[in-house]
Amino acid sequence: MKFLLLIPIVYFASLVFFHLGENEAQRRDEYLIIKYEEKIKDKKTGKEKIKETDFVVITESKNNLLIAPVDLDEKAITPTYSIIEAKSKFNKLVKLEAMKFNGGLKIDPIKTK
Repeated sequence: MKFLLLIPIVYFASLVFFHLGENEAQRRDEYLIIKYEEKIKDKKTGKEKIKETDFVVITESKNNLLIAPVDLDEKAITPTYSIIEAKSKFNKLVKLEAMKFNGGLKIDPIKTK
């Protein structure tokens, strides 16, 4: 019986925290952007291409960064989050850049299957 009461409480709490995060992303207008460059080999030509992906630093703790992909043109965060160490290989050739977004960033809706 207690388990049945817990399900709606957990569901409601997750909705509240999601909307709080969404509101925080829209209120905040300065973010650190990670410009990640990855070398990809073209299967047809065999030449290496450089693919650049932008990530936004959502929050940082002592040794970790919470990041998510961001579309700078649309000013939208893709809700696919990763935690990386501040000293990881991922940061080896990464450029951090401070950017200001008027009106903050929006979070793309979560896709359902």
